[in-house]
Amino acid sequence: MATTQITASMKELWRLAPVVPESWADIQAGAGVSTAVGGAAGWQCATAAHPNEWENLIRTILVFDTSPLAGMTVISAAIEITVTDWQDPLVDTPAFNIYGATPADPESIVAADYGNCGSVAFSSAMTAYAATHSFELNALGIANINKSGFTSFSCRESKYDVGSDTPSWSAEAWTYFEFDTPAAVLDVIYTLGALDPTMAKTRPSLEFIRNLEMQCDGRFYIDKSGNAVYESRFARSG
Repeated sequence: MATTQITASMKELWRLAPVVPESWADIQAGAGVSTAVGGAAGWQCATAAHPNEWENLIRTILVFDTSPLAGMTVISAAIEITVTDWQDPLVDTPAFNIYGATPADPESIVAADYGNCGSVAFSSAMTAYAATHSFELNALGIANINKSGFTSFSCRESKYDVGSDTPSWSAEAWTYFEFDTPAAVLDVIYTLGALDPTMAKTRPSLEFIRNLEMQCDGRFYIDKSGNAVYESRFARSG
């Protein structure tokens, strides 16, 4: 087995009450109206001055380029984060988790993708502040990994944003969870998949050659005469 780390690109998706504050149900179901990219990401909700109304709800989409895993079998995976802030002024004990996401274009997240954040949990929820946290992906989360391109996840609060409960209300209170964007990575443990013999019938790809080298414990190269040569790792060391 082998391990690899893949760094995420992230974008926060904001649902801002467009004219007047909204009920919790409306701000949950409404369309996103803005996006932001910055040094921190996470989840947030903010109450308004009027009773039982909210001004914003923020979600985050995480995108990983998982194409290097092509041909591999993923054994386990986790999203590692560094938490920079956690505030719960209403003592609602929020629980944050990782879910799927289906942005129209994973390389260009837009406000409309606010509604494309999933609701099926891909890990166990984080329920208390910790400087670092690992969201160990369950079978559904692992199955979500796209080994031929980009993989998208979302960060949401599980009891109130995903669930049906309404948070407590107090005028102009902010509940949020932030993590450091550059430090968020997808840790993957994998094994080499079976070689596809059809890949060698034509000009072999770099993926095919690297996979073959790893399974054969050696390397292939072209010598000075133009011949393809295989050299065992044991032959080089001995």
